[in-house]
Amino acid sequence: KDGAEVRTSGISYTGLGKAFEDLSYTRYSLLRNSRFYVRYSGVPFFFAKRFSPEQNFRHFTLRSPVFPLLVGRGCPFTCTWCGGSQGSQRRFVSGLNGFVYLPQDRVVRTVREALALGYERMHTAMDPEPVEQEYFVELWRRIRSEKIHTRWIFECNGLPSERFLNEFKKTFPDGDSVIALSPECGNQALRRRHKGPGFSTAAFFEKMDRIDSLGIPTEIFFTYGLP
Repeated sequence: KDGAEVRTSGISYTGLGKAFEDLSYTRYSLLRNSRFYVRYSGVPFFFAKRFSPEQNFRHFTLRSPVFPLLVGRGCPFTCTWCGGSQGSQRRFVSGLNGFVYLPQDRVVRTVREALALGYERMHTAMDPEPVEQEYFVELWRRIRSEKIHTRWIFECNGLPSERFLNEFKKTFPDGDSVIALSPECGNQALRRRHKGPGFSTAAFFEKMDRIDSLGIPTEIFFTYGLP
């Protein structure tokens, strides 16, 4: 501000390109007590003060260290309750319209680094193309071809494709990896109104039956207080 006047510099920044691709999320040597974060970073990210770290990890998580893996930035959807949706990102945060993926070589390298730190499971919460999910189909194939052994928690924006499910099962066959689905609410009309990649209740149950038939564990999420 300049007195009562608001001035705009016209300068903006969107962290993409080489700067984005070169970011490292595994430089734990920079952290004090880094082994603590590796040992007790579980899902859900919940901590009860009256319990010790060991008790929290044992009672309130999936009991394996979970690494929050970045595979891209942005989102093509504008869900009504989300402060990180496309409209919010474009207007208030980065100016990014849509999304960008990290190169798969970079993601695979980060997975290897996370496993070397002691993490046992990867967690991703970016699914901007839920109809085909080609990026992830190829990523699962890369992980298999490079003989990387890990477990995965994958949060779907929509309903996962058949190819995605088949490749997920081939890549993580031990039954200890999870696909998370978010119908948000039980009312189909409200779901389609509020959720970016909306889907019918019938399609949701059909997809759940298919995932169950493959022996893949699922988690279902609902949103409190839809507008």
